[in-house]
Amino acid sequence: MNYTKEQRKVMVRALRACKSRLWDGTENRDATPRVCHYICLALPRRHEGSTLARRLIKDRLLPYWSLDSWLYHQLGDARWSAEYTTERAQAHRLAWINLLIEELQQ
Repeated sequence: MNYTKEQRKVMVRALRACKSRLWDGTENRDATPRVCHYICLALPRRHEGSTLARRLIKDRLLPYWSLDSWLYHQLGDARWSAEYTTERAQAHRLAWINLLIEELQQ
């Protein structure tokens, strides 16, 4: 989907806000209040760019319903079993947010 310059700006703001609420993949996630594991849950609820950002993420992941599911299909069963960790998946989420922000700023 093509987004307007203003839509891109509000999505960038929402994604930046999301980063502060997303688990960093290193500390005990359960011991840290208000930290989310998933990007779409970490997006601010009442932010105008969050709905657009959720749609963008959903469109990028389709036909898969989560990044974990997408990663499983990208890696295959053997590599998934050998290489997947929650921490590595979270690092992928954080890197993906940075890439989305960079893309939306172009």
